[in-house]
Amino acid sequence: MGISPSIQRMTPEEQEVKDLELRVANSGTLPILQKAFNNLVGSEKYCLLASTLEECLRCRFFKLESEEYAVPAELPKLLTDLGPTIVSIYFTPQDGKVLWPAFLRGYEKCCMQTSASQYVNLLFMLFHEVRKRAQLPSKLKFTDNEADKIDGHFSENDICVFLWFCWVMEHNAWFPDLRGEKNDASSIQLPEINHLVRSAMVICSGSDREELHRENSSKTSYADVEITAASFYSWIFATIPGLSHWFPQYVQGVIQRASINLDVAVQTPPQKAVHSSDATGLLTSGTAWAIALAIRAPLGGEWLMESLMSVSHSSILPDLIYRSSQHGKGLNRFWSQVEGYNGPSLILVSGTLTQDGNDQRFVIGAFTNQGFENRDSFYGSSGALYALKPLFRSFFPTGRDKSFVYSHQRRIGRVYEARPRPVGIAFGGTQGNERVFIDEDFARIRIRHHGVDKTYQPGFLIPGQASLTTEATILDVEAWGLGGKIAEQGQTMYKRREQLFTEQRRKVDLKTFANWEDSPEKMMMDLMGNPNRVQREDR
Repeated sequence: MGISPSIQRMTPEEQEVKDLELRVANSGTLPILQKAFNNLVGSEKYCLLASTLEECLRCRFFKLESEEYAVPAELPKLLTDLGPTIVSIYFTPQDGKVLWPAFLRGYEKCCMQTSASQYVNLLFMLFHEVRKRAQLPSKLKFTDNEADKIDGHFSENDICVFLWFCWVMEHNAWFPDLRGEKNDASSIQLPEINHLVRSAMVICSGSDREELHRENSSKTSYADVEITAASFYSWIFATIPGLSHWFPQYVQGVIQRASINLDVAVQTPPQKAVHSSDATGLLTSGTAWAIALAIRAPLGGEWLMESLMSVSHSSILPDLIYRSSQHGKGLNRFWSQVEGYNGPSLILVSGTLTQDGNDQRFVIGAFTNQGFENRDSFYGSSGALYALKPLFRSFFPTGRDKSFVYSHQRRIGRVYEARPRPVGIAFGGTQGNERVFIDEDFARIRIRHHGVDKTYQPGFLIPGQASLTTEATILDVEAWGLGGKIAEQGQTMYKRREQLFTEQRRKVDLKTFANWEDSPEKMMMDLMGNPNRVQREDR
């Protein structure tokens, strides 16, 4: 039997559209793309004006400020040309219009790559093309149109602009309406990124170990140093792999909003943020952003939300559990604040180390996926260590050991121990040879060489650290809870229960005594009357 003449074969163009729709449908986003395309088309039929899509993808901002670096004049130009560049290189408009197949292909290129390395390639190419469109010099080179191989160099200023470029794009993904009115004096406070820039410059420039770990505050400029694009590419994957996720999320967020209603303006909600100007705290927006990009867990997204000034009703917001400058120093004060909190936690420690007559300040951190417990041995199932300042580095579990966290406090009433356990907080290593140990007074921190630790990846946590044990003076300690409202409510219930038990122990219920002979008053009167008199023994 032959083919029915009523059945028409599809043209190659129609077959391509069908295949595109099938691939997009497998990701579950086809209905959203169809709604977004229909909303953006407007009066036109079956085609979308490129200018409309450019305006939709435009990165909105009003004013950029930074307390750390002077904002480069090129950054606003790059952000202004972001939307047109995305449309031109990924959605390929023809005669000023984007057809439905081109719309699907553009979404597939931006948001449906199979590996994180491809997203980083797209991000590098986007940065290169935006610079070209803004008529700014670019030091990047690509061997083909697919950006499989990247060549070129990055300077210190290029890295700063690149990271801030990504940050503002990510910020737009959370808060699309960032551009205030012209009469509005509000501005976007960029996070401090000096620790990230210095980490990239020092590590990627091939500095030897001594130069890397004798980094001090007097050397803050690398204007005469350039690193290769390949080394910077590798540094991103090793240090802040989460950076690769945000370009597709930016495009997805724009299309998601367009599918709902093109005219709906999403207002910036009340901000609950940690600004870089908050000199009293260790958790700044830049620190939170770096940890969020580094952490290899779903929790990293929530952390990034907080560092980007998350909405106050978010399900997971970092809660300040303990701060030594506020609650007092010492393990007892620390324990009174963190006890009962059963959720992921982050502890930050700032200290000072004297090197060659100069005081070098540093900040390190430790992440645990559970609350602190009073134990005489190591515990935990996962965690991470961070060197936060002056250089940012992260150290994740190796899988060889499980000495994630140790927190031990002397128990009340115990007078003698044959083998006393160390009293304090530790991370990694073994008892007596902890990689990081904080004493019970929160006065000194002891950091050993990573050779004693099989739990976390090797590397130096503080500047000037050598193979010998390094001791430093603690300036401040903070503990942040990442368990959200559930962990916070659990701790509140725990403290209420403990308070109730304490009050019950203090009370003496006279109704429990049957008669005068059993009452405490009778016992006290007999004792005070003649304590030496002979009493008959009951048998």
